Formats: sequence, C-alpha cells, structure tokens
Amino acid sequence: MRFSIYRYNPDKDAKPYMQEYDVPLEQSDRMLHDALVKLKAQDDSSRSGARAAKACAGRTR
Repeated sequence: MRFSIYRYNPDKDAKPYMQEYDVPLEQSDRMLHDALVKLKAQDDSSRSGARAAKACAGRTR
C-alpha cells in the first residue's frame, strides 16, 4: 500500500512537502490501523540513525 504523507518541520524545511511510503501488508492486515502501525515503524527506523548521530554529535570528550 502506498501512502503520501504531507510533511513539514519548520526547523529544517523551507516549505511543506509530500513524502511517499510503500508499506508491505500481510493478508491478515485488514484495517487501516495495521498499515499505519507498520508505516510508523518504517519511518521510526529510518530516523533512528539520524537521532543516534545527533546524540553522538552532542557529546563532549
């Protein structure tokens, strides 16, 4: 299933934009909620690397 999400972060984006996500669904996924949970997990996993890099950059030696 493909989702188009309208995104905007005023701290880093010049203007709002659409971001495409392809979420693979299982035969047992029958509700929109199932797809949204998978979408959130997919989005969180792509951002976790950025959060980890940001956390490391803030550390002092």
